[in-house]
Amino acid sequence: YHHVRGDAMPPFDVARRWKGRVMLDPTGDKLGLVVDVYYDAEEDDLGWALLKMAGVGASTRLVPVAEAVEDGNELRVPYDRATVEGAPSMDPGGRLWPQEEAELYAYYGPGPGLPAPLG
Repeated sequence: YHHVRGDAMPPFDVARRWKGRVMLDPTGDKLGLVVDVYYDAEEDDLGWALLKMAGVGASTRLVPVAEAVEDGNELRVPYDRATVEGAPSMDPGGRLWPQEEAELYAYYGPGPGLPAPLG
């Protein structure tokens, strides 16, 4: 099941291009830098960006990219900083396991562009 919209979900080569890009919140504030992009195992589609957060302590957070929009050289997502800061994290280069993905779905909720978790 895919969200049908004008700009179809970017293919994986686009996602690879996203590495190193700045991610912005809806107001245009910098959330951080995309360090990795993960597939959604269930959907065989783009699922998550691993973000190196801007500001104090370079922590990483996972952000859904279903609603990400390219804005020039930057990416804009419909999540504010507080939401992203509270999200689950993982180490760059790590593997995203199904139980971790389930936690992410539980955290962000099935909201716009996120498929409801199965089961």
